[in-house]
Amino acid sequence: MSGRFRETLEGIGGCLLYIAFSAIPILLLIALFKSMRWIADVVLPICGWVGGIGLVLVPVFLILAIPRLTRGWAGLGITLSSYAIGLSLWVWSLVIAYTLAGPIWMIIGLLFAGVGVIAIAAIAAALHGEWLIFIEIIVSIFVIWLLRFLGSYLVEKSEPQEQYPPPLPPDFQ
Repeated sequence: MSGRFRETLEGIGGCLLYIAFSAIPILLLIALFKSMRWIADVVLPICGWVGGIGLVLVPVFLILAIPRLTRGWAGLGITLSSYAIGLSLWVWSLVIAYTLAGPIWMIIGLLFAGVGVIAIAAIAAALHGEWLIFIEIIVSIFVIWLLRFLGSYLVEKSEPQEQYPPPLPPDFQ
């Protein structure tokens, strides 16, 4: 049970990463043909709703983590919520990087495995004196990593503990 559940969680995470890396070229093509304004007007609100729903579901998953029977599923839900919040942060950082740093720096950020966009957006916000945006990006990164750690911790704690038989009394023959 423990190995299968961990493999399922890793498989879902791998699929989500594959989807995210597949979405990067698609978003670049949309940005080239439509415009970044379209991404900011259409895609960003949808991702905001998805991230908001993920954040709202975290307390529900924490309640589900109380009994051992549903603790693994709660950990999986918290991990998936962190991916939803991460997607929202990534698209928001893409728009921020394009707006504050320009298209060249946005593309450079995309070349760093896609997550460089978040760093470019944070640096550009700090250089432009947009401290609230900078703090929001840093806090969002912290929340995402905290949720991923908590989700994997709950999955670990949901696995059945090995039951060792009590020690046998000594044999004095």
